[in-house]
Amino acid sequence: MRLLRSFPVAAFALVLLAIVSFCAAKNQVGFLLVTGAIAAASWYVAEGPRGLALPRWASNLLIILASIAVVPDIILHPTDAPGVLGRFAVYLCLIKLYERKTCRDYAQLLWLTLVLVVAGALSSRDLLFGVAVFFYTVLGVYVLLLYQIHAAQERAVIARRIESPPGHRLVPSVRPVIGRDVTGQFALTVLGACLLGLAVSTLVFLSVPRGVGAGWLRRILPDPARERGGVLGQVSLTTGSRITESRTPIFRVRVLSPSGEPVEYPGPLYLKANALDLYDSAQFTWLASPQPVAERNEPQTVGPAGFTPVADFSRLGAVPLESCYTLEFESLAPLDFAVLSIVAPIALSTDSDRAFTFNPRTGSIYLQGLTPPRGYRVKADPRPSDAVLRALNGRASVAMRSTLYDDDRVRREAERLIRAAGLPLNAPVSYPERGEHNRRVARAFEEHLQRQFTYTLDLSDVDIEGDPIPSFLLDFRRGHCEYFASALVAMCQTVGVEARIVTGYLGSDYEGNGWYTVRESNAHAWAEVRTGPFAWTAFDPTPPQTLERLLNPPSTMADQVRNVYEFLEVGWLANVVNFDASAQSAVADTMRLDALEAINRFTEQAVEWLRRFVSRFGFAGGLWILAVSAAVFVAGLVAVKLVRRARRLRRTLHLEHLKRSEYRRLLRQLGFYLDMLDVLRRAGLAKPAWQPPLAYADAIQARRPEVADPVRSLTRVFYAARYGGRTLTTDESTLAREALTRLAQRLSVRLP
Repeated sequence: MRLLRSFPVAAFALVLLAIVSFCAAKNQVGFLLVTGAIAAASWYVAEGPRGLALPRWASNLLIILASIAVVPDIILHPTDAPGVLGRFAVYLCLIKLYERKTCRDYAQLLWLTLVLVVAGALSSRDLLFGVAVFFYTVLGVYVLLLYQIHAAQERAVIARRIESPPGHRLVPSVRPVIGRDVTGQFALTVLGACLLGLAVSTLVFLSVPRGVGAGWLRRILPDPARERGGVLGQVSLTTGSRITESRTPIFRVRVLSPSGEPVEYPGPLYLKANALDLYDSAQFTWLASPQPVAERNEPQTVGPAGFTPVADFSRLGAVPLESCYTLEFESLAPLDFAVLSIVAPIALSTDSDRAFTFNPRTGSIYLQGLTPPRGYRVKADPRPSDAVLRALNGRASVAMRSTLYDDDRVRREAERLIRAAGLPLNAPVSYPERGEHNRRVARAFEEHLQRQFTYTLDLSDVDIEGDPIPSFLLDFRRGHCEYFASALVAMCQTVGVEARIVTGYLGSDYEGNGWYTVRESNAHAWAEVRTGPFAWTAFDPTPPQTLERLLNPPSTMADQVRNVYEFLEVGWLANVVNFDASAQSAVADTMRLDALEAINRFTEQAVEWLRRFVSRFGFAGGLWILAVSAAVFVAGLVAVKLVRRARRLRRTLHLEHLKRSEYRRLLRQLGFYLDMLDVLRRAGLAKPAWQPPLAYADAIQARRPEVADPVRSLTRVFYAARYGGRTLTTDESTLAREALTRLAQRLSVRLP
């Protein structure tokens, strides 16, 4: 039985697909190359002609060693439970592939593939992994149903062997009783199971949105947002080799003007998360200085109903919202607990009720809770007045900290640059004169770094000993944004100018209609310098032309393809991965509409998607959509025509009861006879359903002698293929086509 012979191959393909999916989810290319090669070699070693399988004692020993290897893996990756579980499952799969496999071993392999896919799903949200899971599901259903047939045959073989007489070595083989079209029936069964699974999973997906039970789960699993608070919560200069830029989208943000209209933000969209002013000279890391107890605000409650002010604006009479921009954040990956905003956040609204605290010293907002936010809205004033800044500052002290960065080499370099700019070394004591001095000093440092230093992501050839900041300023003079910001802040602090590093994101990928897509590569660091009692001014010492080139690289054909994929991935993340309770409510509201309104809404959404797509990719995007639509339309027409032709052949030539292989052979070779019948029908010589083909050819001889020869020759070829069991050669097929052409010409009828 051909289906049974395909089971080992299909099971092996399922194991390989599960390993590839897990390694892709964890982004472990090296691990995939090693384990994939070992797994592929198992087919030749264990399933090949020699069949060199591991003895049971050897496989048990390897399983024990794999279990021991889990211990150092847990020590090295204490917060990566899915990764540890998945790697252990890969080891077990490799061992099982080299064993002599019984039904029990195949069942264990199928369970291990499921463990691998689940471990990958806990680690990845990418569109490609979603596609891999889809193919795994379809292939898994096919293999699982095949396994049932395989297991039934194995049980029958064992039962026959048991029932054989003692000492009887030749046991008759088991021949399953099957129908004529078992392959087609099995394919329909697989298709039905897949459609049923799709329907059930869609129902569960719509009924149980993301976030249900997350609070309970976070008590067991580590919170990824807290664990990765890394890139935003601190700046470490000790990892000076190579920064890998990932273009994976992590959130979208929509900018609304003070009047509520979606707009492109006027100027660079700097989204601030944290402000870091304390340098750890032992770890070479910038941190946020501890907030004094007297300056701490009590946690406030915020929710989706309206905006909650982040500070007390009662002295102003009302919350100053008239000049505020609104930033609407939509997560595509776990967000940080530090709320992103521009300049001066005024009010906040979140996707669900939760508490937040506002740090007046840094101007940062921190959400509380067990799960990271899935979305929030911020009202922020890009040009706040002194009264607004004073209200935001609250009880925070304006006194300058005494613990500043201190290095003689950096101080001498800063003083040299100040003198070169014609500025006094000693700053005025009071504002606004002090603020103007700080601004001019920071501008001199910024221009020096932008003009004399080189932006690079690759520092693998730099040997840094000691503090990286003076080495960057005086020695290798190249680095990424964290080095530029650190150098500016360090020089400012050594000469008494209060400054701090700001971490966040720089939005540059504008989609239209106010929306920006922000990626992991958009993580950025810049500086803020105090220019007033409560005012801080942003300075970005990173060379602007280099930063623009990195954020908006030249577009190539590969970039266009990647952009199309990223556009689809953003839709996948926003509409599938992040399907939460609010999205569920929106779907429910849509389903409650009548049919016409639902169709109108769907049409509007489709038009909006196309408009965004075309505005994003321009004329090339429109051509791409047109080409894909035309290709799909043509492919659909061809598929419909082929299906209709196959059904006509089966019905006209009575092929229903043939074996699958014979049926396919005749479908490929007997099309000429169906075309002959169509030509004769168009000429008024239709064949009666009761008349045999040769009798029909004789009748044509009597009615139209001039076309009898091609009809008789075509009928003979038909008999040879249909009833003689012959496979027509290429020459015979060519001669049949030529005879059909002559017949159509003599009857003056167009070929079908």
